[in-house]
Amino acid sequence: MEDLISDDASPKRGKWTAEEDSILRQAVSELGENRWKQISTRIGHRTPIQCLHRWTKTLKPGLTKGPWKDEEDCLVIQWVQRNGPCRWAECAMGIGGRSGKQCRERWMNILDPGLRKGDWTAAEEETLFRMHRLKGGKWTEIANYLPGRSENNIKNHYYSTLRKSKHCEPDPPPCLSPTADSSHSRVFSHALKLLKQLTELEEMLKLTYNSLDVLERGIAAEEQLEMSHVLGSDYFPDM
Repeated sequence: MEDLISDDASPKRGKWTAEEDSILRQAVSELGENRWKQISTRIGHRTPIQCLHRWTKTLKPGLTKGPWKDEEDCLVIQWVQRNGPCRWAECAMGIGGRSGKQCRERWMNILDPGLRKGDWTAAEEETLFRMHRLKGGKWTEIANYLPGRSENNIKNHYYSTLRKSKHCEPDPPPCLSPTADSSHSRVFSHALKLLKQLTELEEMLKLTYNSLDVLERGIAAEEQLEMSHVLGSDYFPDM
């Protein structure tokens, strides 16, 4: 899988432009779906794995997006019953228009009969925040400590709880204790609100920086592993 790694030391990140999409479509039309290193050189500042991901997850004709049909769900369930929750790229080959990532997320977040979807217990929330302090935004690893909770459910609950400030409300500083004087009380209330907002912003920034780095590395690793199962070692036959 060495050819999936770009020689460009500074690959472009972020949203694809309409021009890049157009170039990618034209390159795939001319070169086929197995020459990603050559295709990436036409676009510039996009790695082969980025081109592969953009094509197979977004631009490839026939991709199905939106609500799942009952028959699609049945195919995913049957796959897991036969093979276990793995080799999602192969699973997708039997479901026209769906990607391996879509199949995995459908099972992990919706179809798995072992999922817990009800209210969170105090013990679960304590575990969630304790593990997040240790592992940051590594939701897959955190899910190992919360049986029955999906990665998506865990992430959403964490940020939802954080927004409600249940676990990050600061103690009032000694110099701002309320008094009987109404003006002092208003000052205290306003200062406490500002401190609370500042704490939330600092926490969110820290989480965002950590999660972005983990997400980018995780996506690249997952795509390489997924495509290696399907395409094998002859992924670039002309190179």
